[in-house]
Amino acid sequence: MIKKMLYDAVYILPVLMALLLWYLSDNSAGRIYIKSGIISITVTAVGILLLHLKAEGKIILSGILISAVLAVFFICPEELRERLLTEHVDILICISIAAAVFFITRLLISFSAGRLVLGLTMATLLIAALAMGESPDKLIVVLMLGTVFSVAADEIQVRWKKKGDTGHREHLAAISPFIILFIICILIAPVSDKPYDWGFVKRIVASAAEQIEKIENKMAKESVKGYGDTFIGFSEEPGFGAELKPNDHPVLDAYFGAGVPFAVYLYGKSFDTFTGREWDKSYTEESADRKMDTLELVYGVSLDPDADSNEYYRDSYLRLRLQDDAPEYLFAPDKILKLNTEDETLNVKEAGGDLYYDRTDGAVSYSVRYYYINNNSPSFIKMAADMRADDENVWREVTEEYSVSDNSEYSYDNYLVYRERMKSVYLPETKVSERMESFLNELMEGADSDMEKLRRIEALLSSMEYSVNPGPMPPEVDTAEEFLDHLIFETQTGYCVYYATAFVLLARYEGIPARYVQGFRVIPQKYSAVTVTGNSAHAWPECYINGVGWVIFEPTPGYKVDRYWLNGDDNDIADMESVSFNHTVSVNAVSADAADEAEGKAAGYNGSVLYYAVLIMVITVIVTLFLMLAIIVIRKLQFFLMNDEKKFVTMFEHNMRMLHITGLDIGAGETLEEFIHRAGAVVPSELLGFVTVYEEYLYKGAVLRQEDMEKMRKANNALMGYVKNLGMTKRLRLFWTLF
Repeated sequence: MIKKMLYDAVYILPVLMALLLWYLSDNSAGRIYIKSGIISITVTAVGILLLHLKAEGKIILSGILISAVLAVFFICPEELRERLLTEHVDILICISIAAAVFFITRLLISFSAGRLVLGLTMATLLIAALAMGESPDKLIVVLMLGTVFSVAADEIQVRWKKKGDTGHREHLAAISPFIILFIICILIAPVSDKPYDWGFVKRIVASAAEQIEKIENKMAKESVKGYGDTFIGFSEEPGFGAELKPNDHPVLDAYFGAGVPFAVYLYGKSFDTFTGREWDKSYTEESADRKMDTLELVYGVSLDPDADSNEYYRDSYLRLRLQDDAPEYLFAPDKILKLNTEDETLNVKEAGGDLYYDRTDGAVSYSVRYYYINNNSPSFIKMAADMRADDENVWREVTEEYSVSDNSEYSYDNYLVYRERMKSVYLPETKVSERMESFLNELMEGADSDMEKLRRIEALLSSMEYSVNPGPMPPEVDTAEEFLDHLIFETQTGYCVYYATAFVLLARYEGIPARYVQGFRVIPQKYSAVTVTGNSAHAWPECYINGVGWVIFEPTPGYKVDRYWLNGDDNDIADMESVSFNHTVSVNAVSADAADEAEGKAAGYNGSVLYYAVLIMVITVIVTLFLMLAIIVIRKLQFFLMNDEKKFVTMFEHNMRMLHITGLDIGAGETLEEFIHRAGAVVPSELLGFVTVYEEYLYKGAVLRQEDMEKMRKANNALMGYVKNLGMTKRLRLFWTLF
């Protein structure tokens, strides 16, 4: 059995570790060797034991694994469990990948054609990586080549005419030390820093890329002008297309924590200038607007000393991973508390409220803590409509609470400058036609606050028709006035770009600063990962309200959801659980210290991790002992129900197992009498009398007598005492063998 287990390990362990290293090198940062090594060895060991152990061993090992998993989910508090699921989701993914690869590899190595497929797959992956300019880690290459050589050696052994032990599994297990030595030698050997140029391949790829870029530019140009079709997706130059085409290309993966709103709007890029047919961005100053926006929300609520912040906003946690071909923006919700990147070298900047980074070769992972506001609740609407007078002392208290009071950038004076800047940038002069002016005067009659005006505009636009095929924009529509008249008085149909644009223009006409934002609208799933594709791209308006900051509105028909929570209500879109996490990652220039207090609470769980880890270990030990006891009881019951002959044979087998522990086994072609003679030189001869009794019963046709049963039983007890006296190692082997 040992040789079979080693045979499986020679194949499975290198494949697992190579593929996990490759995956982690593209999707993770730091300690990938330790992480992949531990996961590979653990999954390989557990899988091989489950395959090769006796039924009793399989039951116990399965019981340990199941009890440990159940203990994590039913004993650990939800906050701690959330931390495990959010902070270590990459480990769970790696374990899932490793388990799948284990079973596939084990299936392939069970027959000759499968082994050939495995070897060819490893070789093909390496060749493909070389041709595509990928640079897998040296250890990955060595492990994959080691698998190829193992397949070659195995197949040679299968087809080689041999004498003696002809099993190919045993041969591969025997030469495994040489394979390991080969891997070590290659790892030690130096590698050139200059890869092969592959110039002719690069020229072909560059030519193809140039043609594709020309086609894409042509499509983008047509889309902006409003005459052609365009694909759904994030665009840095949004305009009006005649027809939207679906786009299911993955852009990013998002993992959500506990409290989540019904829909998460991932802000990508904002625009401030409308030319009549497309949006442009003129405000590109480097700033800390996102953090100032969050502070303003807290400040506005804090102006009312009796206000409960939980009634107006709550915090949540979001973990994102951008694909390597995603736009160079860090998509994140508004009201950011803290933004953490997993790559310390990632250069994140903020300009005009947008977060962007220097594009890297691989995927980018980061996490965000943010506030989401209760913007549909009556209490929030009332607060935004009836904002209290400014109070410099309250602003100072807020900045002290969020540990930025020493930063002059967030002084009260700079806050006032920020407010004026938002109005100057996002409230340009906006004209409408006489017909539209008359229509709006009637629409806004009786509206006594900006919030009421905005909600009426939102209701007007959301009552229209949503269509991905609105047709081309007429050539004569070339100004904001003409666009509004065309949409509201003529077609009343379009998709998000149309309605977000109209909302911003109408809000500005009413004297309210507004901006056009493009990003992704995602329906979250609590404690779950969601793959966001181009089809989730969306445009929406945001309006600036003193004391609240930027507020998202949803004028696109079919997208508006009037859901909100009541203070103290746990049964709605957001629960009352706090979101705790503690990432050991770098905080970039836009990261806030606003979550320090929450993180302090999360740190309180650090001490309890050890407690629950010990508790889970104790539970698994108890379950293990219970299963072992149950198996022993079942065996004794089975033995009790046997007839005398079966009991006699069973005791003989037990005695032979104990002799095996002392190093004595019946050789090939050896008779029981010859075995007794040889074994008598190793163990006391009185311990071997049971063999003679069994020989007489087996070969001489003797009738089983009670004294024979008694001799077998006495021999069993004597052998057990003899093996126990040989030392702790033999005693442990005795327990496991008889178990």
